[in-house]
Amino acid sequence: WSQLKQLEGIGIGNNSLTGTMPAAWASLSRLKVMYLWGNKLTGQIPDSYKALSALTNLEFSKNLLTGTIPAWLGEFKELRILRLWQNRLTGILPDSLQGL
Repeated sequence: WSQLKQLEGIGIGNNSLTGTMPAAWASLSRLKVMYLWGNKLTGQIPDSYKALSALTNLEFSKNLLTGTIPAWLGEFKELRILRLWQNRLTGILPDSLQGL
């Protein structure tokens, strides 16, 4: 992944991927679109993904993600689409997301 610094989109939806989200993807700082819906990804949304602040579309729906929705997602000024439904996320919607 370190050689894909110019990558602007990842679309790997509906592929039955398992395991946790790769921390190495946090190095893809130009990423605008991340579609990982319809897999069997587990664990929390990695804090290292804070570095993906250029994201406009983030789709993690229909996985097995746990934990809370990270408040830092509200700091992504370009984020227009955020889909996290059908996971195992808990807690309340962070105040930082109310302005999206």
